[in-house]
Amino acid sequence: MAEHGNFKSRNSFRHRLSDAWFDAVARLVSLKVARIRLRQKTYPWFVQHYGNFRFGEKWRDASVRVVGNESGVIFGQVARMVRDIESTSGTPPRSVLLAGESARAKAVYARLTPTPESSIVTAGLHDDADCGWNFENPPPPSLKSADLIVSHAILEHLIDPYGHVRDLSKLLNPGGHLVLYTVVPGFPYHRHPVDCMRFFPDWFEEVADRLKLRVSDRFLGDDHIVYCLRKP
Repeated sequence: MAEHGNFKSRNSFRHRLSDAWFDAVARLVSLKVARIRLRQKTYPWFVQHYGNFRFGEKWRDASVRVVGNESGVIFGQVARMVRDIESTSGTPPRSVLLAGESARAKAVYARLTPTPESSIVTAGLHDDADCGWNFENPPPPSLKSADLIVSHAILEHLIDPYGHVRDLSKLLNPGGHLVLYTVVPGFPYHRHPVDCMRFFPDWFEEVADRLKLRVSDRFLGDDHIVYCLRKP
């Protein structure tokens, strides 16, 4: 009887394992199908209404590893867009604000831009941040304006992402650039410490219009979106 019971237990475990595997595969297939449908049906509408996008360019190869941030990398879409700012605007950023990054990201952005580390400031809740800032609150008075501001994988974790972008735009010098990187609908749930939002291009276009910023670059991939906004 004991042997029969062990067989039933092993058989039940195999069924549970098989069900879990099937559910995981089904979720992956459903997500892939949803992304294909989004790309085929919705992306052309975005182009028609908002202009050119960098769709699905293989920028992940340009990603740069950095210790201390949520994903462990500065994604290639962001790195390429930051590098392009000097060539497209003709003016290199003299000061950089990294919203939500660890101080260890400074060296990476110093390589991506001609800005020395001494002119790169980090702000957020990291222990080594130059300026402590809970993004649900207004920016600290001690935080100075910058020519380039980067918000990397922050917006989806905020209750009020519009308020955050509004605050960053106020810290942006005239002629400066604001690079915003986040995720689109369909991206998996990931708490850091909470997970709140997903974004379509409409959100960025409307935010830019309300804050009187100009869209200078756009990227849209299967799971990520990057906008570069310029302050006149």
